[in-house]
Amino acid sequence: MPQTNFRFRNETYRDRLRLFKTKISISGFIILSFRNGRTTNFFIFMNDILKKPRKIYVTRRIEFNAAHRLFNPELSDSENSILYGKCGSKYGHGHNYQLEITLSGTVNPVTGYLFDLKELKSILEEEITERFDHKHLNHDVAELQNCVPTTEVLAVLVWDILEERFNKINNREFSLHEVKIYETGKNTVRYFGE
Repeated sequence: MPQTNFRFRNETYRDRLRLFKTKISISGFIILSFRNGRTTNFFIFMNDILKKPRKIYVTRRIEFNAAHRLFNPELSDSENSILYGKCGSKYGHGHNYQLEITLSGTVNPVTGYLFDLKELKSILEEEITERFDHKHLNHDVAELQNCVPTTEVLAVLVWDILEERFNKINNREFSLHEVKIYETGKNTVRYFGE
């Protein structure tokens, strides 16, 4: 593709671009509109490899520490003890949870991103870390006060929280694909929103 030279006599690149109204379209073209009303496509796909739509999965991992007690108030103490063992002790116990959030969708050919990971980091800090980190899930998290806060229940709650937040984003071309929580090095729960 031939490159366009924006040096015209004594004019600089910036001086010449003042003649245009520049817009970036979703297809990756930069549309230059001349002041006289003419329009021309100037630039085709910064990312040639993305001419064909590509479905991709992006995962961000965070950690938070929280305590919980596995106890069902509808069962007797002995039933809870049999069902939950040490996990049902009166004061609860803690975990160093690792949470992986996976998004899926088509890569934006202009940005090269599925979703800006800085924005995802910020969303996870606001919605997950602030809500759960160094909290007792049974007592400090309103959404978990009337249930047994197992890791399975926590995964579903995290999905619901993030899905609600993502639904507020305009021009959303991605979806929440998976919530994965490592309760311990040996125990993992995965939820796909089903």
